[in-house]
Amino acid sequence: MAHQASLCLQCIGLAYFDIRIFNTDRHAGNLLVRKPGPGVDNFGERTELIPIDHGLCLPECLEDPYFEWIHWPQASIPFCEEELEYIANLDPVKDAEMLRMELPMIREACIRVLVLSTTFLKEAAAYGLCLSEIGEMMSRQFTGREEEPSELELICMEARKVGRGKRVLFS
Repeated sequence: MAHQASLCLQCIGLAYFDIRIFNTDRHAGNLLVRKPGPGVDNFGERTELIPIDHGLCLPECLEDPYFEWIHWPQASIPFCEEELEYIANLDPVKDAEMLRMELPMIREACIRVLVLSTTFLKEAAAYGLCLSEIGEMMSRQFTGREEEPSELELICMEARKVGRGKRVLFS
């Protein structure tokens, strides 16, 4: 049972990470699964999820992310109090400062996406949404042959209209 709980926590942690970095390419081919070897006591080792290939993270603008984990059962479970506290304590401004220091070549537009997506995670979780609902709101829908903006993009468009003429600084 502890093994399954551990794997569930890994899935949730992966989803937090993907949301915050706005991963546009999280599918099964970008996950390695490391299982305990044969003859190994399963109580001593656990299955691990290892995310790989982060080449399509932190885009300069909102794109259509692909979060395969939206369809995993763990993503539909409401957040527990400990998870809500963890999310509430995320500090996107501090993370942006750290990225600027550690990766001085990173574009400001990419940092804005990190701040936006982390803020969105915080607000959506506080509102009571689960990971699958948050991921769905970040994903675009296709109607016929047309791609519709995601709910997050629509929120940003509305914020831009409201803020038109007002200067907003991201530093």
